[in-house]
Amino acid sequence: LISQTKTEARLGFRVQDTGVGMKQEELVNLFNPFVQTEAGIHSKQGTGLGLAITQRYVDFLGGSITVDSQLGEGTTFQFEIQVTPLETTVEAEEIATRQVVGLAADQPEYRLLIVDDQPVNRQLLRQILDPLGFVTQDAENGEEALVLWETWQPDLIWMDMRMPVMDGYEATQSIRQQESQRDKKPTPILALTASAFDDQRDIAFNAGCDDFVSKPFRIPIILEKLEQYLQVRYRYAEESPPASAADAAVEESLPALQMPEEWKTAVSEACLALDPFAIEELLAEMPAEQAGLKNQFKNYLDHFAYDKILQCLEEA
Repeated sequence: LISQTKTEARLGFRVQDTGVGMKQEELVNLFNPFVQTEAGIHSKQGTGLGLAITQRYVDFLGGSITVDSQLGEGTTFQFEIQVTPLETTVEAEEIATRQVVGLAADQPEYRLLIVDDQPVNRQLLRQILDPLGFVTQDAENGEEALVLWETWQPDLIWMDMRMPVMDGYEATQSIRQQESQRDKKPTPILALTASAFDDQRDIAFNAGCDDFVSKPFRIPIILEKLEQYLQVRYRYAEESPPASAADAAVEESLPALQMPEEWKTAVSEACLALDPFAIEELLAEMPAEQAGLKNQFKNYLDHFAYDKILQCLEEA
């Protein structure tokens, strides 16, 4: 714990090893995909994706990772992230642990508008929502959001509050004003922001937002909000075997993974990009005799366990 107030805290993480260390020129490209140090190449372990995907995860959490290494003296990785302290008495409604795999039968088409100036945030939400059967469109600022609200008529809007051109506060106020003038049913608008401060919540609510979701996104919270505001009903996966048993089954099947290196590289790149559509297309290329392993990979994909897929590819 680096610092803490009533409304925020900063956590620091430091991982140090006593390995062979790295040359200074190797540190420049260390976090790039498929880059390995001289020691890593000699050990013939891994594919050079571990640090790249680690950096992506830290970025999603709002932090940045740094590295310090001296040849012959080991390596130290550090990063900090901002978190929101929770009181022990906070009301915490238990979120179902069952895996949502889609919308229940006989559901209407749900149109969701994602408004955020950061492409990676828009992509992340679409990768959560599109595979489940939601129909999404996105906008990178408030002006684009107003046009899509008028022409596309979304059922719900995920609205980032800090954007160029027109921010989420002004866009929300404009939508509410037009709804009032036309006596139109209000569209649920959920504020998206990296800040969890109470004053930011109040500003969002005063602008006309119905609710508030903090970044980085948590999938159960996203799905719970849709259930709350749209009365969405979900379809759940059948109960899976314990993770250890599933992982053991994958390990036993890995020798049967007879796929070209180009295919493995493409799957690795899709995992690194957090692109479930590309991964699913690549898994469809696996032959029928590898159906068991394919289903295990699909299970990892359904649970967004990209790291497990990467680990399997490294060990195959």
